[in-house]
Amino acid sequence: MNLVALQHAMHLPPAHYAEAPLDTYRQFIAQVEQLHAFTKEVRAFADQVNELRYADLARQAILATGRDHGTVRIDDHGQTVKCELVNNVVWDQVKLRQLACNIAASGDIPEVITLALLRPDAPAEGEAAAEPAEPFRAFVTNTDNAWGYPAKDRSGRLDALEEPHLGKLIAKTAAPRKPVPLAGATTQPNFS
Repeated sequence: MNLVALQHAMHLPPAHYAEAPLDTYRQFIAQVEQLHAFTKEVRAFADQVNELRYADLARQAILATGRDHGTVRIDDHGQTVKCELVNNVVWDQVKLRQLACNIAASGDIPEVITLALLRPDAPAEGEAAAEPAEPFRAFVTNTDNAWGYPAKDRSGRLDALEEPHLGKLIAKTAAPRKPVPLAGATTQPNFS
């Protein structure tokens, strides 16, 4: 990389290099690419220097305001430097599990249900349907459902499909627990 040669090249019109022999043109482009790569390295180095110089000052200034992230301006001998400390959230899985256990122990059991328009299963091969099966609305409450909807019955009190009536659903989750049948979930509603 020859910086002086590139500075000299800038004084010539672009048409000069466009009409130059291929070797001269390639040499010029190679030098420009080397200078560009070197500039990137210098920029990364300068960013590290700035980070080392101002990181502790910025952290102290942010903590002095009672926050742990955000933007702060630092005065460095007459020069104002704007620093931004990002909020890096790390979700500790052990703490999240403990939090879920604490919520469950307090009696609050979160439920995930999906209100969906479902289509009943087609009759088995060889069987004729008495009447065409109509789509129906229902709350899907089991994780392992045939439609792939998000659902999780953490109370253990709900059937795989529940009537689309929120009041009845809440009353059922508040009722005493009944044994869960081991048979697979059906796709036909039983709202009796």
